[in-house]
Amino acid sequence: MRETVAVVGLGNIGGAIAARCVRVGHRVIGVEADVRRARAWSEMTGALVVARTADVMRELPDRVLVVVRTGEQALQVAREVTESAGPELALHLMTTLDPVTAGAIAEAVGAAVRVLEQPVSGGAAAAVEGTLTVLSAGPSRPVDEAFLLGAVAARVFHFERYGQPALVKLMNNAVAAANLRVTARMLGQAGDLGVDPVQLQAVLATSSGASYMGRMVAGLADDQASLLVKDVALLAGHGAALEPIDIGDTDGLLADLDRARRLLAD
Repeated sequence: MRETVAVVGLGNIGGAIAARCVRVGHRVIGVEADVRRARAWSEMTGALVVARTADVMRELPDRVLVVVRTGEQALQVAREVTESAGPELALHLMTTLDPVTAGAIAEAVGAAVRVLEQPVSGGAAAAVEGTLTVLSAGPSRPVDEAFLLGAVAARVFHFERYGQPALVKLMNNAVAAANLRVTARMLGQAGDLGVDPVQLQAVLATSSGASYMGRMVAGLADDQASLLVKDVALLAGHGAALEPIDIGDTDGLLADLDRARRLLAD
């Protein structure tokens, strides 16, 4: 079913999600204050771009996807949407939030619209292909699921309450940061041990030490790494115990593995 979809924030992920929605046949309106970014996206897709959230609400969208950078920006967008939207509009919060902010936005909006907390994972490449992972909380309907699986995601995981998707997203990114750093550290030590770092990277990409983030070491932009650092800090601020992990501590490795296995079995 063709819908009118507003995407607020046409950055690395938001722009790719919005372009994907255009390709699968939705009427898409981008919201982007950066003139150069807005022009480039509009020229690429042929779709309309406006500068303000208030402007897009005049187009009566069926759903609004919020893909901005900070929780403060997401809250501001949510408030602007509710000024002229009805309770049937779906507001997809795809910005990575801290768990408290996610709940606060839903509470601030109230029943004015249907708030769906839905951070995404998978990066720009998955956004282009429509194969992101979506973590969802809120009053989702079958039509929302159909939209996501048709344009945005390969998998949608549902959670009981607001804040849980944000927390899981932060935990996922903390694991990603750990994988990235371990791989970078090993590559850095390769020369000291008489091994070609390029050859080691090729082995790690296809063997038991492989990880998504490990394969990204050479091509990961500094701003993308900074976002991982930001998310790890948010997780620590939420009370997660992020003690240093010594991979040479074999007893600790076996103990952590045993505890994780028991938790998963339960």
